[in-house]
Amino acid sequence: MNWMTQTSFSPPLIVVGVKADAGTFTMLKDSGKFAVSVLGTGQKDLAFAFFRHVEPEDGKFGDYAYESGTTGAPIMKDAPAGFECNVKSIVEEGDHAIVIAEVIEAGVREETKVLTLEECGVNYGG
Repeated sequence: MNWMTQTSFSPPLIVVGVKADAGTFTMLKDSGKFAVSVLGTGQKDLAFAFFRHVEPEDGKFGDYAYESGTTGAPIMKDAPAGFECNVKSIVEEGDHAIVIAEVIEAGVREETKVLTLEECGVNYGG
């Protein structure tokens, strides 16, 4: 997932941009669901662990444990918050697909500031 924004309060909808040739996009299309783990400030290492594909094994992605949410999609156990979505529609144009999804479950484990691109020292360039 490359970017995300809220698009509706009722029903709760988000829009995400996903690189069309990524394995993540294929999984998202096939399953029709996904989860977002919201990382907190100080979790740069966790974010950078997923800059390339990591195969799940024994309830972990590399060194980081996950749990299955109500949809079966993985949510990182160390993430202070997360939410699960069902895909409503997909627009495939250009090198990124636009995915509209409904948030069906959400939870907060810890109140904290979110990790930002600025804190990570990176910029999104498409």
